[in-house]
Amino acid sequence: MKISKVSIKDINFLFDIHNLYVSKNLFSSRKKVLLRDHLSWFTKNYIKKKINVIYIARIKKKRVGYVRLEKLKDNIFEVSLALDFDYIGKGHGTKMLKKTLKIFLKNRNLAIVSKVKKNNYNSLNCFKKNNFFKVKYNSRIFNYVKNHNNYLFFKYIDN
Repeated sequence: MKISKVSIKDINFLFDIHNLYVSKNLFSSRKKVLLRDHLSWFTKNYIKKKINVIYIARIKKKRVGYVRLEKLKDNIFEVSLALDFDYIGKGHGTKMLKKTLKIFLKNRNLAIVSKVKKNNYNSLNCFKKNNFFKVKYNSRIFNYVKNHNNYLFFKYIDN
């Protein structure tokens, strides 16, 4: 598995996987997006701003998933990920997250947090296998999460 930073060439892959996860009720967002809106969001948050980052995972040159890291405040980033459905349940998400964190955290001291829907068992296991531990809801970090009872919250602990 190869991990690389996202480029504009990845826009359709990100668009398709986002809408697939929304349709399966695995993301916090419940609304499919239009391609033009997705392109605008991507350009604003990942091309113009260099604060947030997305990494693409490839197996044999095929895009299989992504890991997104979004800055919440000073040294706190929220991580989320998604895999092509053909690659779910085979350990690829765990490997993808591990490799991405190794790249992203190199020579950096950051807190990495995530919110995972309680019904998303594959993601729950992926985060646990990558040294994330369940923490209590913290409204200062996740102040934009509505109905936070539907999520479990995790924090990365570097060993």
